[in-house]
Amino acid sequence: MKPNAATHLRYVVGDPSPYGNPEERLDLATAPAYQLFFSCFMGDVDLVIGDAGFSTKFGWVSTLSFAIGMLRAIRELPERKSSQIGFLESEDRIEFQLEDSSVRVSSSYSADVATIVYDELLELAGNALTDLLVELTSRFPTLRENPSLAVALGNPES
Repeated sequence: MKPNAATHLRYVVGDPSPYGNPEERLDLATAPAYQLFFSCFMGDVDLVIGDAGFSTKFGWVSTLSFAIGMLRAIRELPERKSSQIGFLESEDRIEFQLEDSSVRVSSSYSADVATIVYDELLELAGNALTDLLVELTSRFPTLRENPSLAVALGNPES
């Protein structure tokens, strides 16, 4: 499936982080979940669907936690028909409404509204999480060993 050229989802890890980049000081193989998912890898969401922009310029989005939550929210759509992913640091959120095979996307911080095919949105979210994990584990190889990350990704035996 070839997405619209303007459509993309990326996670941008800030350097420096507003929280001082704790990932540089922690043993990421053993870091507890609360630090891994709520203190490390701060940055922004770069989400554009066609002409609609849902990107953030906050700098404090917990990118790893958000990327996992975004994929989960989208995977829930066939069963629940609506879902949302909120930013832990504020009351802002991105909302999804499944109608037939299309998803209506809106957010609390943008007036834009977009429609995208469900399978395309699912692919975008999966690829963006994979790309983020590749980036983070290439910079921080011990992150691969963290059991909390394995559980969050649905691989508790890893």
